[in-house]
Amino acid sequence: MSNELHINLRRLPGANALARAAAIAAAQALPEPDPAPTVSYRSEGRVLVAGSAADVAHWAEQLPPPLVASLACVRSRADIEIAGYLGAFAVRWRSGNALLEGQFDLILDLCDPPLLARHTLPHGYFAPGQNDEARAAVIGELAGMTGVFEKPKYFVYRAAR
Repeated sequence: MSNELHINLRRLPGANALARAAAIAAAQALPEPDPAPTVSYRSEGRVLVAGSAADVAHWAEQLPPPLVASLACVRSRADIEIAGYLGAFAVRWRSGNALLEGQFDLILDLCDPPLLARHTLPHGYFAPGQNDEARAAVIGELAGMTGVFEKPKYFVYRAAR
């Protein structure tokens, strides 16, 4: 970034033109900010499709390669436990009398209401609701969710002492 400042004072209206010019010059003299810290996520395309039997069967067929679907036929939050984030979801769910579990990169939640009720949902969790257009749009978004992703780190966690 060049430290030279060229300002046309005639284009700065009002009596504060010199003050504005000084403020702009001071801002340009500041050093570049440090880059924001990031977190890396890795997704191989393992998708858990959760919802009613009819919904999961239909929408799992819509997933394009390289996405690989696993199906969880569940009706409510009581039937499933979801923990984790993009590339590292750990899920346990009940199917009949069996308790199943698995590791997934992405979750497509087709339940109404959604299985996770949080203000901020984890990266890699998609709950498009009951609208078929929204579901199709999410399928398109999931198609690009393989590989390594860099996301901003929003906080620094410090364990209690």
